[in-house]
Amino acid sequence: MIAMQYGFTLPADYDMTIIERRIAERGHLLDNFPSLRFKAYLYSRRQGGQGENRYAPFYLWDDPAGMDRFLSSEGFADLCRAFGRPSIEIWPLWQAELYEGWRDARYLSIAITPLGRDPSLAEQRKQQLTQANGGALGVVHGYDPGQWRALRASLWATQPDIITKDSSQLYKVGYLATQHG
Repeated sequence: MIAMQYGFTLPADYDMTIIERRIAERGHLLDNFPSLRFKAYLYSRRQGGQGENRYAPFYLWDDPAGMDRFLSSEGFADLCRAFGRPSIEIWPLWQAELYEGWRDARYLSIAITPLGRDPSLAEQRKQQLTQANGGALGVVHGYDPGQWRALRASLWATQPDIITKDSSQLYKVGYLATQHG
């Protein structure tokens, strides 16, 4: 499995209802996309002078062929025409756990942290996977061997109080495209 994310930081005065409308109109188009476990259509709003307006979808792929099919699709080309070609982050996965009710997630947090100095990747993986899930509806653990970083993406039913505890980014889930049936 592979996790993938790209994002667009939008101007502070950008009308985010444009993004919400785009998600509402197009989100369902990736339901049942081959090899896509889920796509979380993520966004955040700048509020009270804090944060950023962002559109930053997160994908969980069963295999690289599905990811390639999507990136070669007319839908992705359309996104590039609208916002520009994004830089895409890709993480091989250590583990993806989706618990009961995960399809009802309304928030997704992403924590990207440097891997420690221990040269054993197996030990790094063990340390990452032993972290408590804290009531998340799902957790995706991966790593970036190019920059030696760990990924922890967590799905939540309600807004978690995690931002003050670590450097996680918190997004609203506008739509969750999944496999049905």
